[in-house]
This record gives sequence, C-alpha cells and structure tokens, in this order.
Amino acid sequence: MIKRKISISDGRIINSELSDIVEIISDGKREVFPNCIVLPGLSDSHCHVWGLGMLNSGMDISGSETMIGTLKIAERNAFKKGDWLIGRGWNNELWIDKSMPDKYSADNIFPDIPMALTRVDGHAVWCNSKALELAGISVDSINPVGGKILKDTNDEPNGILIDNAMNLINSKIPEFSDEQLENFILKGLDICLKSGLTAVHDMDVSPRMVRIYMRLNERNMLPIRVFAFVSCQNNEVFDADIKPFKSEMFSVTGIKLFADGALGSFGAALLNPYNDSPLESGLLILNKEDMLSTVNKSLESGLDAAVHAIGDRAVREVLDVFEKVRKSKPHLKNSLRIEHSQTVHPSDLLRYKQSDVIASVQAIHFTGDAMMADKRLGRQRMTDSAYRWKSFLNAGVKLIGGSDFPIESHNPFKGIESFVERTSKLDYAAELESEKISLDEALTAYTVSPYESLGINDIGLIKKDFKADLIVVNPADRMGDYSIEAVYVNGQRAV
Repeated sequence: MIKRKISISDGRIINSELSDIVEIISDGKREVFPNCIVLPGLSDSHCHVWGLGMLNSGMDISGSETMIGTLKIAERNAFKKGDWLIGRGWNNELWIDKSMPDKYSADNIFPDIPMALTRVDGHAVWCNSKALELAGISVDSINPVGGKILKDTNDEPNGILIDNAMNLINSKIPEFSDEQLENFILKGLDICLKSGLTAVHDMDVSPRMVRIYMRLNERNMLPIRVFAFVSCQNNEVFDADIKPFKSEMFSVTGIKLFADGALGSFGAALLNPYNDSPLESGLLILNKEDMLSTVNKSLESGLDAAVHAIGDRAVREVLDVFEKVRKSKPHLKNSLRIEHSQTVHPSDLLRYKQSDVIASVQAIHFTGDAMMADKRLGRQRMTDSAYRWKSFLNAGVKLIGGSDFPIESHNPFKGIESFVERTSKLDYAAELESEKISLDEALTAYTVSPYESLGINDIGLIKKDFKADLIVVNPADRMGDYSIEAVYVNGQRAV
C-alpha cells in the first residue's frame, strides 16, 4: 500500500509519483490526506444494486438466531408490496435450530395476510398458508421444471419453495412502482459509493430496471459506473428488444442466466449427491440446448453472457455450452463468464482457460458459508473442488471479485480480506490455505481485471492517461475495517 501525488486533468490522470503523503490535484484544486493511502476505485463484479437499496429501506429480516425471531422482525418491519408482507435475509444455517422453516409457525403470526420471505441466497421463499392459497399451491401441485415444492409427511406443501417453484408465488405478488425502484437503485448506489466502489456489475437486471437506469443516466444521477447484465432466463432481453448500450456511467453489457440453484437450499447441481442429503444432488434449472441457443443469440446481438453456476455439475454444463460457442463462433470475442464458479471438478478447471471463460467469484461467500459448504460437500470436495481462487490464477484464468450483495456485505474490503485470509472455523482450515491469493492479486480482481473483462483498458489503475477513479483510504489493522476518506469519479470528488 503506497502513497502518491496524483495530478488529474479533464477526468484523467496526467501524472502519478510516489510521495510521503497522499496528494491529489484535480483541475488545479489540491487536496492532501494525511495518514491515508490511495487506490484505484474498486469494482464489485457481481451484485444486486436495487436489492441493497431495498434491504436498507426496511426489507431486511436477518439478524435473529431463531425462526420465530425472524418472523417477529418481519412483523416489526411490516414491509409490503400491495397486501403482501415480504422480506429477505433469513438463513436457517445461522439459527440455533438449522431446520428449514415452515408455514405452520408463520400462520401463528400471520394468519390472514399473505407472507413471502426470501432466503438470503435468493433461491428459496418461505410462505404462509394464505400465500400458498392465493398461489393455488396445494397437495396436488407438482414440482415445476427446475424447482421444488417442499412437502410435509402428509404430502402437504410446507411453505418452502425452491428455485423455479418460487415463480408460483412471485407471480402473484404486486410489482413495486417505478418510483420505488428508482429510490432503491439510488440508495444502493449511494451506499456503494461511500464504501469505495466506483463501479458495479449489476446482475439480473430486469428490462424494466434498464429503462429506469436509462432515465437516471440521462439526468446525470448515477454516482458510479453501472454495467448491467440483464435477466434472460425466459428470453426477457430479446422479448424487450434490449440492445447493447454504452455511456460514461451506464452500460447494458450482457445477459444473465441461471444454470442451477444455491448450495444452502440444496439447489446447486452436483456431480455426486450432497454429503448431508445422499438422496439429493441439486437442480439444473436451464437445459443445455436452451442455454446454448440463448448464449449464441446474446453474442450475435453484441452482448456478453454471464451464467450462474455453483455446483460442479452445473459448471460442467456451462463449460460444455461455452466450448461449443467458442468453436462455432470464433469471430465473436464477447466475454463469457461463470458467476460464482464455486465448486469446480479438478478435470474442468483448465477448460476455463481453453475457452477463454472468466471466473467471477465472491470470496466473501467462503467466509460466510464454509461451515455450511463443508456439511453439503464434505471434506474431499472442499479440498479439491471448492473456492479455487489460486488454482484459477495459476491456470491463467481471469479472476474477478465481487460480493453478491445484499446476500453478503457490500464492503469491498471484506471481500479482499476474504481472498487473502481465507478464514474459516473448519478443523482442516490449514488444508484450504493453498487457495489463498496475495493482496496484489486480490486488488487486481477488484480493480483492473473487472474492466478488462468488459474490454475496457483505461480504468482500474493509477496510471497516466487512465480515467481518474480513485479512493483515499484510512488503513486499519484488518483490511475489512478500512474506512473511506474520499472518492473520486472521473477526477471529481464524490465523497
């Protein structure tokens, strides 16, 4: 971590030199920051901006150690869409009783209004009986493709819907207004800015939110750079005629698809059964033929493709598709990304490099999920297949870092710290340390590499002629405790 004197003109760095103190001169205005360091502005390569703003507007139901305590938080927040009570953030893995919740406890507190509470990972929703009734979910309901309706011993729906089954409920919940969504986006971006993020790759953006972003961009209201990857699981991009778009602060960059679900809710698609549920091996929620067709169409339209894959089976499916795309369309140089890339079979890792596939990972997931992941995967898969950051770099794969906020903390320094420390409470933690990466490698994954993954080569470094996106930081003993003193975007101080 070094200190520099940086001169800026018209939003670009014209000179940078080592100094005893951080000094920034932008268009003749000089500011000095004692006891600080300066870094390139940080990028979060996988996040959900409006979700961060929404959770900070009253939707957050995390923080309790019990199922009943979580329901009490939801009752106190009383966050609604229309007549529906909603919330997000419950995580049974953090409860004293780690069992999945059910409708029966929810009915005691919410007997008359429909309730739908989304799990922290976004891959399960917890409903009460009123919600199930309004959605027409009954003992006769069958699992949709790529989803599961959990049932009790009497074959009654127990209130938990996994992955594509969530659509049965979500389709009944009223939409937010444009004004609400705009407020959520602006709140989320403001939180990012104050945390040292000067760019985000906003994932799973709906066509409706693209239009809202466009309006905010036209009004010069976006404080940081936003690169949108638009929902396309059901051809939304093509049905809405979304085209690539580039401007200084907002770009429509690519599509977002889901190959499988999440590990915590047993939805990640594994090559072998779950260690703690031998009859389960997860869910593939997009078949290979549909994925290939959608990715091909995306690339032909000029959009990149980002596909969520957490389990090793899902990763293999996506790599199969990407290999076919690269071989059939060698002239198209769009970026292909696997989001999360969390469990990768050893025989598949080199395939990333061979097909020029980017590994978009969230190191902070390891910090929060190591104990749960150990239960789901077991020691062998944890040591040879899971969270393989250093292995990606050793294989020459481009690694970009993010948080998946609001599932995890939006603080980028916590993510960088997770890359470097790889801290867990596992009794074999030492066996996992070989996948740590250095501080320089972690910073690269949060600064220049995210831009390079988008084909942008003049942001992300403190270097002559690069755009002046900079953060001035107060160091602390632990990187996760670093604080922001100042943020510059395009050479203008924004914080």
